[in-house]
Amino acid sequence: MYYDRNLIRSPIQWAICLTPEAFDKAQKQLNVPKQYRGEWITDGFNATVHHITDADRKYSVVCYRPDKTRSRSQQFAMLVHEAVHIWQRIREAMGENAPSSEFEAYSIQSISQDLMQSLDEHFSNRRKK
Repeated sequence: MYYDRNLIRSPIQWAICLTPEAFDKAQKQLNVPKQYRGEWITDGFNATVHHITDADRKYSVVCYRPDKTRSRSQQFAMLVHEAVHIWQRIREAMGENAPSSEFEAYSIQSISQDLMQSLDEHFSNRRKK
């Protein structure tokens, strides 16, 4: 028999949208009414995290414009920045005001890794075309 090894399940699910079309699709899938749909990336910023709540779930959607003029490390650093915003939302949802430093570090690492992997897959898929 196999067991789920996750000790804690996040009350927030997260995703990354690398195009305006992907964000539109995500908002439709999450049943966001048209009048409440946000713009992909807020003017003047390189990325935006949208926090969306439906009847029984919470989501954080990172909108990021891949930029070949920035180094890979610069792009990853920006995703870590956005991961911290997701972590902050998770903490609030859990009512966790003073997480241990290790809990916080592992959480941000996990979220960042997911976002970075998605960006790597995006670039890998574009090279194959």
